[in-house]
Amino acid sequence: MANKRRFPEREVDEGSVRRGTDNSPAEAQSDAWVLKTLREITSRGNNAEVHQKRDGTLTVYEVKKNIVAAGQ
Repeated sequence: MANKRRFPEREVDEGSVRRGTDNSPAEAQSDAWVLKTLREITSRGNNAEVHQKRDGTLTVYEVKKNIVAAGQ
């Protein structure tokens, strides 16, 4: 049985990408795309951020962070 974390509004299985109680095929396809995109970005060594728009869709940003020495 999968580990479960308890959130006040719902119960979520570890590793699950469900955002609500009912996961439609369109949401499942979108979630699969987000995970695939995250893996592609992180495999290049960059960080990724996921933001939710007002309409509920998810946007993935690729973030490359540079170390800058201070005082030079």
